[in-house]
Amino acid sequence: MSTLKQVVREITRFSRAFDQQIAKIPLLGQFFSPKWNIIQGSLNDGFALLNENDSQNIPQQISPKDIKGRNCLRLSAKDGQIRNLHLPTAASSDPISAISLTLDTLSPIAPEDTAFAIQSTTPTQNGDFSVSVALSSKTRIKQFLDKANEAGLRLSAIDICDPRQPLADPTINLITGKNADIGFRPTQVWAISCAGLLIIAFALNLWTTAKLEPQLKQYQALSQPAGLSSAMAQQTDWQKRISISKVWNAVTLALPDSAWTQSMTIDKDQLRLSGKAINAAALVNALETSPAISQVRLAAASVQEDDGSESFDLQANISAKDNPS
Repeated sequence: MSTLKQVVREITRFSRAFDQQIAKIPLLGQFFSPKWNIIQGSLNDGFALLNENDSQNIPQQISPKDIKGRNCLRLSAKDGQIRNLHLPTAASSDPISAISLTLDTLSPIAPEDTAFAIQSTTPTQNGDFSVSVALSSKTRIKQFLDKANEAGLRLSAIDICDPRQPLADPTINLITGKNADIGFRPTQVWAISCAGLLIIAFALNLWTTAKLEPQLKQYQALSQPAGLSSAMAQQTDWQKRISISKVWNAVTLALPDSAWTQSMTIDKDQLRLSGKAINAAALVNALETSPAISQVRLAAASVQEDDGSESFDLQANISAKDNPS
């Protein structure tokens, strides 16, 4: 069995167990338990609605139009029977196919004319499992359906009579060969409710994005004084710059002892530095070693002074505030 089939099987098993527990809750369980009308029928004698103490012939004593809810035809022993069958554990993934292979020995009816449904399954001690199978003739079932239609009676299910529980709700349906429909299931309510909540949350999110956010921006714009955004932008730009004292400290540390500064100008992120040095050209590499300064370049050619020193005029970029200084 593939992983996907195992997951689907476990989900189905869990949902059935959940539905069964909800159905047992007083009052609440009644909302999920469909009303079944148990019909007893014979191709010769017609149909009758079974009650707790008696039965009502259809349509002599009760009209099909007066019967509300779902109708289940409960076949007698002459029209259907229940057989028990042992299957190996390997057949648990597809017991229908395993039963189909044994119809020639399991059913007295021809395999091609046999209608069957699994009534119940019971695991055994040796690891196998026992299956209770309801059997009938497809031809006989069609005859019952045709006769019911002629009488104006709509049959939702056909099962086999259990003498111990003649009025119990059906668990199988020989018309489809599957479990009888149990109506609106609690798991369906839960799934639909979750899907509905997700759709509502998604719709509210879209509505908020489309309607409320533009209005919020308008209110924010009205509440801010004129020029606030420009001032905030300037403040942000100022905070990103390195302080003048740190720039001066970085220049002082980078310049060699053979150089001295005569003027320093800072304009935004631009640094202009002038002074004298023994070797003006070497100052470019010296200043580049500072993490606070980058892209150092000569703004003007150096001039040899009478005392043997060289004048320098340099330009550089001041690095961002988050760089080390």
